[in-house]
Amino acid sequence: MYTRRKYLVRRRDPILTGHDSEITCLWISAELGIVVSGSEHSLILQYTLTEDILRAFENPYHMSTPRLLAPSNDGDIIVCYNRSNLCLYTLNGKLMRQAIFEDETIQNMVLNSDSQYTVIGGDRGFVQILRIHDLQPVYAYPQCDASIRSLAITHDQNFLEILLFTYSIASLSTGCLIVFDVNFNAINQSRRDPATIVANSI
Repeated sequence: MYTRRKYLVRRRDPILTGHDSEITCLWISAELGIVVSGSEHSLILQYTLTEDILRAFENPYHMSTPRLLAPSNDGDIIVCYNRSNLCLYTLNGKLMRQAIFEDETIQNMVLNSDSQYTVIGGDRGFVQILRIHDLQPVYAYPQCDASIRSLAITHDQNFLEILLFTYSIASLSTGCLIVFDVNFNAINQSRRDPATIVANSI
């Protein structure tokens, strides 16, 4: 008696190549079918999910390292180079804006739901809200007493959660979670009415 066996052939996973140094940041979109990645002292590269390189983004700071990527719902991408050089690109890799925050090392950034604003946090405890289209600050929170290691915005866009870490001489760490009340609609209103209060700490 013979039995019929079914063999499953595993599809080869795509391998994306093009970088010559360590990968420092990465973003993938299944909806758009693209991958965007950056590497140390090199360029941002954009791929298809089928291994094709679409383009390289212009690196305005020559051999600087892209560290952070933050894509918007509109397809724009914010890249942080080196310590604090922000660049705004279109999805096609066109450089639109640049901004430098010289006194801060940006540790993280997160966009709000409609991609009009991004929140950045740095190693000196500063947290700022920036307009995405021109990368200009619109609000700065009171300085925290530790480096900002993580940022998150709640789904209703009313609260901003900040995770801080401080390090002692003994190399131990203590954690602190700070929650700020923020209203992005009020920020839009404050551009017309400077007396509007847009955020408070809790």
